[in-house]
Amino acid sequence: MRATLLALGLILALVAPCWAATSVGVSTGTFVVHCPVEGASVWFDKDYKGQIANGVLVVPVFITATPYQTFRVEADGFDPFLGMIVEYPPSGGTVHLQAILTPSPVGGGTGTIQFTANVDGASVFLDGDYRGEIQNGQLLVTVYSTGTPYRNYTLLAPDFRPAVGPVPRMPLAGENIEIAVNLTPREAPTAIGGDRGVFLVLCPVDGAEVWFDDDHKGVIENGELAVPVYVTGTPYKTIRVNATGMSPYSAPIMQYPARDQVVTLNVVLEPVPATTEPVVIGGDIGYFLVRSNAEGGQVSFDGDVKGNITDGVLNVSVYVTGTPYRTWSVSKDGFAPFNGTIIVYPAKGETIDLQAVLSVLTMSGTPAANATATGLETTTTHAANETTAAPTTTQSPLSLLPAAGAFLVLTGLGLAGRRR
Repeated sequence: MRATLLALGLILALVAPCWAATSVGVSTGTFVVHCPVEGASVWFDKDYKGQIANGVLVVPVFITATPYQTFRVEADGFDPFLGMIVEYPPSGGTVHLQAILTPSPVGGGTGTIQFTANVDGASVFLDGDYRGEIQNGQLLVTVYSTGTPYRNYTLLAPDFRPAVGPVPRMPLAGENIEIAVNLTPREAPTAIGGDRGVFLVLCPVDGAEVWFDDDHKGVIENGELAVPVYVTGTPYKTIRVNATGMSPYSAPIMQYPARDQVVTLNVVLEPVPATTEPVVIGGDIGYFLVRSNAEGGQVSFDGDVKGNITDGVLNVSVYVTGTPYRTWSVSKDGFAPFNGTIIVYPAKGETIDLQAVLSVLTMSGTPAANATATGLETTTTHAANETTAAPTTTQSPLSLLPAAGAFLVLTGLGLAGRRR
């Protein structure tokens, strides 16, 4: 009997690490940030997350923590990119984010607008376009002197009232115009009576209309709108913001205020693209450059086959005035298929990079741990469209054989001792 108990204890000691290892990452999800500019730096809200490598950056997050609302990508020689995080990954799931960086103006025909402010880290917007953050008291924004002139600026910073004002004029070529801004600390809005909290909606577009679900809550003034809510009522799920000349904005409400608490919601509106007259076949064309490690893989847009990967790439031309494609995929025998979403569409003559990293399937039909194939070399151990975000350590069934052997040997010794 003593030998049997000893054997059971040995088995539990060997199996316990297997159980513990498989529980890692249950409360985490993963964002995959796609960007064609190697070495670009990535931030989630104010937190630095790393640099783009091989077109992607994988960012694990705890799904039970305060959710991030924005992601920012910056690289030398490019205008900064700011996007909203409108979807959060579930436990073990993955959400893909796309960042397209535009080269900064170079050469003649450009001037600069120099913002000076009293709050480092304040975000600067020109007519709703994010242009960077105040660092060491200033930000230098390069603009085309002959381009469409900016009319208004907005500076936003946590715990400060938004600063909104007119751009006096656009600089001439080689000229610098200074705009000094003083941000004043805000007094946090408080709920009056009852169990209430407050949503503080920050938006650089004055006059924008704000809805929570189907309830109209007011208009953005001086870059903000305070929305009191009962914390014991049915919680709102979605915020929607509309403004003339801007694309409609919609995002899930990820955090609800407690009593007398203020939750900030940052809203960035994008200008509506200029409309063009419909064109016949042969009109304006843009391009998607699909890169993949699956040489010979078949590329499809919304199910339409566009060709095969050759020398690691496939150039797909599209009519920019036609119905835009929404999804794309790359498939090849022996590889786990890739499925992606088209977030940004090319303008006339513009090329947008798309990257698909496929994992080689093993004999059992599962992705190989470190897959490489002819073409673009793979440095990630997971396919870009996998739903498993946080890697977990699992024990091979063979690791249980020593435990079983120990059980049989010790049990035999126990029986032998009983016979004696």
